[in-house]
Amino acid sequence: MKLTAAFILVASMSLSAAGFSQDAKITMHLKGVKMAKLLKLIERQTAYRFAYSNDILPADVNVSVSAVDQPVKTVLESVLDIHGINFRYLEASNIIVLSKKPEINSLSGQTALDRVITGRVTNENGEPLEGVTVSAKGSNAATTTDASGAFSIEVDASVSILIFSYIDMERQEVNVNGKQVVSVNMKRKENIAEEVVVVGYGTTSRKKLVSAVSTIKTDKVVGLPFTNMADALAGRAPGIITQTSGGEPGQGFARIAIRGGSGPDRDGPLYVIDNIIGSYSQFANLQPQDIESISVLKDAAATAVYGARGSNGIILVTTKKGKSGKTTVNFSALSEWGAPTVLPKRINSYNYALAVNRAAELDGLGPNYRYRPGRLDTIKNQLDPYQFGNTDWYDITLRKYTPQKRYGVDMSGGNDKTTYFVSLAYFNQGSNYTTNVTTFDRYNARASVTNNFDKAGIKVGANLDAFITKGRYPGPSADAGAIWSHLQNTPPLRPPYNQDGTYSDGSDHPLVDIDPRTGYVRNQSNNLNTNVFLDWSIPWVKGLKASFQGNYRFVDDFSKRWNTRAPQFSSIGVPQPLPTITLEQEANKYWTYTIQSKLEYTTSFGEHDLGVMALFEQAEEYSDNMSAFRTNFVSPSVDQLFAGGVDGLRNSGTGSEGGRQGVVGRLQYAYANKYLLEASFRYDGTDNFAPNRWGFFPSLGLGWVVSSEKFFSGIKQKGILDYLKLRYSLGVVGDVTYKDPNNENRVTRFPYISNYGLNSNVYVVGGSLVNGFSEGRLVDPLALSWYKTNDYNTGLDFTTLNNKLSGSVDYFYKRTAGYITNPAAGYTTPLGTALPPVKANSSFRRAGWEFQLAYSNTISKDIFYSIGANLTTYQELWERNDREDSVTLKNPFTRTTHETDFLTRGYVNNGFYGSVEDIIANPRRTSANQLAAGDLYYQDINGDGKLDGNDQVRIGNSAFPHTSYGVNLTFGFKSLSLDMLWQGTGNRSFYRDGTLQSRDATFIVFDYQRNFWTPENPNADFPRATLQSGLNSNNNYTTSDFWLVNARYLRLRSLRLAFDAKKQFPTQLNFLSSCTVSLNATNLLTFSPAKKYFDPETSSASNYGYPVQKVFSLGINVGF
Repeated sequence: MKLTAAFILVASMSLSAAGFSQDAKITMHLKGVKMAKLLKLIERQTAYRFAYSNDILPADVNVSVSAVDQPVKTVLESVLDIHGINFRYLEASNIIVLSKKPEINSLSGQTALDRVITGRVTNENGEPLEGVTVSAKGSNAATTTDASGAFSIEVDASVSILIFSYIDMERQEVNVNGKQVVSVNMKRKENIAEEVVVVGYGTTSRKKLVSAVSTIKTDKVVGLPFTNMADALAGRAPGIITQTSGGEPGQGFARIAIRGGSGPDRDGPLYVIDNIIGSYSQFANLQPQDIESISVLKDAAATAVYGARGSNGIILVTTKKGKSGKTTVNFSALSEWGAPTVLPKRINSYNYALAVNRAAELDGLGPNYRYRPGRLDTIKNQLDPYQFGNTDWYDITLRKYTPQKRYGVDMSGGNDKTTYFVSLAYFNQGSNYTTNVTTFDRYNARASVTNNFDKAGIKVGANLDAFITKGRYPGPSADAGAIWSHLQNTPPLRPPYNQDGTYSDGSDHPLVDIDPRTGYVRNQSNNLNTNVFLDWSIPWVKGLKASFQGNYRFVDDFSKRWNTRAPQFSSIGVPQPLPTITLEQEANKYWTYTIQSKLEYTTSFGEHDLGVMALFEQAEEYSDNMSAFRTNFVSPSVDQLFAGGVDGLRNSGTGSEGGRQGVVGRLQYAYANKYLLEASFRYDGTDNFAPNRWGFFPSLGLGWVVSSEKFFSGIKQKGILDYLKLRYSLGVVGDVTYKDPNNENRVTRFPYISNYGLNSNVYVVGGSLVNGFSEGRLVDPLALSWYKTNDYNTGLDFTTLNNKLSGSVDYFYKRTAGYITNPAAGYTTPLGTALPPVKANSSFRRAGWEFQLAYSNTISKDIFYSIGANLTTYQELWERNDREDSVTLKNPFTRTTHETDFLTRGYVNNGFYGSVEDIIANPRRTSANQLAAGDLYYQDINGDGKLDGNDQVRIGNSAFPHTSYGVNLTFGFKSLSLDMLWQGTGNRSFYRDGTLQSRDATFIVFDYQRNFWTPENPNADFPRATLQSGLNSNNNYTTSDFWLVNARYLRLRSLRLAFDAKKQFPTQLNFLSSCTVSLNATNLLTFSPAKKYFDPETSSASNYGYPVQKVFSLGINVGF
């Protein structure tokens, strides 16, 4: 408020000399606003009032403030002092009085301003900083930088030092003696305690955080050639464990588990985007340049506000919004090239023939049994290529590099009243195939606008997010699994073409698979997400804020599957029968409505900070599905439903609806910023369960900032630690999903409601069981509830070495119970149906550690570097598993209860038999009656003198990582910067299956498979080769640890070399605000024992899947 100078004079007579005795703290982020605006906002957040005359505040000065939980005094000192303004605190009336600093007249030594200094201020990345205060040391002269970071200041001839200050940046003093132009590069303060962290339904400072939350800097991801955001997370924060599904365009999404998930199924986390619960697809298809921050919520203190959906952790995304100031436009373009990370060398025809002959010889059939010397010569010299080819199926089916491209543009700006952000992006991904049968396109659009009504304390805004994905793939009979199995299994002897140029016969022909005439699969998904919000800082109650948010999401999916086959002919021209032509179309529509109403109150009194939040959320979801199937098409030229026959047609339509409600509460308290407490709960209801079956999910978090204690000052002074905080949390979170005990992949809805169906063996008629209607199995409504996870976390955060080194350590423990399962064996099953599922006493637990370290250092104005590392490791086991009967539980070698980390059950191998005497001297399977030297033999675990199922034990490690780590390195020199991320896992086991075993020598397709046992090669990688399929009941290929491979890996996940052209050539590029050129790569290097066989991240043990890709890119990003 404005008062007259006379009032100021009177009020000043009672000013407290002690100053701010009960200083309130504020949080605000302002850029380029008038000083009067800043004072109004401080008044709105505190009980203070300002008194000043109209001429005190400079009319032509804009200021910028970024403060998180900082005292008002600190903020005022950083802004007012450099503009020649004093302030004093009137304690009796809570008024802060502003006055001009005394001016020095000419008699006191004031001299004329006789020179002008100009320059430009940038941040560590060379980007301009607007609103930096530039002041002359020992003088009242001051100014601020404009949107391009430029400034001009008139100073006394005697001034030798300019001071540059900006909130969250290191204050700098620059010597300007003899200089008229200066360039200043400001460094961000490395203060972990003041970092702003986005949490569930709010924000807090890192210093006050009592829960386990990791943040990910998306500026490390922007410009890298990741195909989706899910892949980009690997290795970037502790607790995030990922496994990619492959590299097929539009399909290669990573599986994500936060701390391994909450139960044995490793379900993925909940995705929350701008405070609204979303989907994995929404998150994966986000553009990195649209993301402001990503928070990973890991313990109950952080996730309990999401209640029944919080047990698997939360990935919380805040998208970019507009910022006041000059309109900025950024454009980016990347040209990319991809190739498989691992492509094992295929065997050539001549070596294939030799291997088959050697296998026959080991079978006792004599040398050159299958391929005589004359035929071997024909194969070796390709004298008859249409009869005995030498086909490298990889070479003729796959490109050397896969083309990809992406473009993006965004615009941001606004003023004190209105801000906006708009972005558009396009991504195109081709395939490894030589034809264009597989492509993927994604279109993204995002818009955000916010309006401030300062007088009313109201802020309203709207966000719009839309994306379209289009994928085209080969026909249903030639999906990626089929194509890559054919690429691997088809022998090199088979020619791809007949002499007349037509395709040769064979159902496993890779070129036919990728021929456009072999049908297609077309998928399109249209996604629209709209969000409106209103925030009201209620003026008559200081610190009280009401918020409303509404969200509507609509998804329209369409799929068309046209199944035909390109024509093939035998070597004598006989056409091969074509498969039945089929067409299947499916259309799905899905939409949701979500509303949130929130009330928050924050206050400070003395050394006490208090915050309370209450929220109500309701969501409804609906879906419609229509599908149709046709066959008996007259011609493969008409791919429409009407052209199909009536026989075998199928039309179907379904619909569903659901809803949930939740009430959330949270209390945050801090005393002296040292002793921290946070308590929260969520009360959840869902239509999946019987009425009035609500769930209550509470949590409690405690924190102690040890470094704020008086006794810690000596430790600080000695440089041992700068900051130390201890954390502890506990709570209960849930899983709203009820899974069918007979099918873990199927979610059952309304299982407590009676249903009837036509089932087999329902009635007895004439002494025989006959079919009929019977009631389905019910679950007791009182037993049916959420899976509940008790979650405990203990952690500490620290900084040292003058805040250059920061780190955290966490120990976590989770125990999940409340499973629904089938009754244990021993119950009598009533006639007609099985017993209904019951609530089990099963419980599953997971416990582990997380570590994180980060170090950064600026050697000089031209050189800086940083290194960060994180590691997550855990173990898990069933405390009790009611699905195991008493017989299973008695076997210590095969039970799962109280056993950790294994892959499967099988035999333990003792290597190869070396002679007949070895075979006679050792136990063997009764069905293995034709054993020979070079076959595998196994341990008799129970010592009964025979090999059977009782000798099988748990073998291997889990295929999903139980240990995951990441190391990030950044180095900058002048205009160049290098950033790399190494990511890896601990021991994991994959079972070499299918083609990787070469059970029949005719399926030796890889060069490494030639290393099989022979008398001359007793230490081979594979058992003796044979032409007898199924020999000895597949003794060599029965499940055993011989076929396990350690799939641990270390991978150069991302690499970026950037050149800041704007920083290097500021004058020549003065029409641009930024210009960066970069060379980028993902999955560039991989080190793993499994790399000989397959990419270690793949989830396909037989390698029948589209391979993981390494991608190179050249990119440019310019700003205007």
